Amino acid sequence: MKERIEKKIPVNALGCMCGTSMDGLDLALIQTDGEKIYSFGKSSFKAFSESEKKMLRGCLGRWPGDKLVSKASDLITEIHIDEIKKFKADLIGFHGQTIAHVDGVSTLQIGNVKYLRESNKVPVISNFRQADIKVNGNGAPLMPFLDWLLFRNSRVDKIVLNMGLGLDGADAKILKAAEEDMGKITGQKPVITKFKKSVANFKTRKGSNAGLKVTLRKNKMYEFIDRLVNIALPRIKDFRGLSPKGFDKFGNYTFGVKEHIIFPEVSFDRADKVRGLDIVVVIKALNKDHAFALLEKMNFPLIKKGDN
Repeated sequence: MKERIEKKIPVNALGCMCGTSMDGLDLALIQTDGEKIYSFGKSSFKAFSESEKKMLRGCLGRWPGDKLVSKASDLITEIHIDEIKKFKADLIGFHGQTIAHVDGVSTLQIGNVKYLRESNKVPVISNFRQADIKVNGNGAPLMPFLDWLLFRNSRVDKIVLNMGLGLDGADAKILKAAEEDMGKITGQKPVITKFKKSVANFKTRKGSNAGLKVTLRKNKMYEFIDRLVNIALPRIKDFRGLSPKGFDKFGNYTFGVKEHIIFPEVSFDRADKVRGLDIVVVIKALNKDHAFALLEKMNFPLIKKGDN
């Protein structure tokens, strides 16, 4: 295993986490070489019974040497062994159940690492909080570091907005009004797009005005995302979330809004016509799963599998 990791050969790593809520055990499998995550695998959740929760909560604030702590440690170990058997892992990351913690001083997570290693015949990595304290950390929370590991090679590069005008693009007054609306929505002057070919059925001519486009980067992009997810999208009537089907194979995400007036910068009374917008979020990510997770972290209201 050590040789595979040193040579950056991907392994199936299983993460096991019991949160301070003491509601159960989360497990998730990924394929990684220690730096990059190549794919997300199976995941599961094992809920603790009420009696198990009662025992664990009774341990809060207690330290090693207490009989109840020893009994609870055995319980956590047994639950992990049973659940880990459902996965095929080359490596296990074991957090354990936190029952006592003093920021930057001491921390205790129960569960027997030795038994887990012997039971599954694979390496088990543990003592994450203790390791953080040893390098002058608080020991918790660890999520900021995990987020950094997950997203350090992922980012949103730019956002492209398109507004189609069709035949209205030939009307100078309508075109100007649409340009003003796009400018208010994005904080940037739009570019006029042209039809690339003539289509008799649609009465369009090659080179005539087709619509408007704005490309946002850096600060303007992040400002737009903030307004989009926190103000504009919630104003959509009966809005239930964004479809996850909009991701392409590279991880870029495309979706449309039917009414540009969801942006409060645009006055409904002054808009000549309600128009739709196509929005493309150009993402640098390893895969679609990474891109999905990145947008979730940025509060995009994406619908998850199984959600109604």
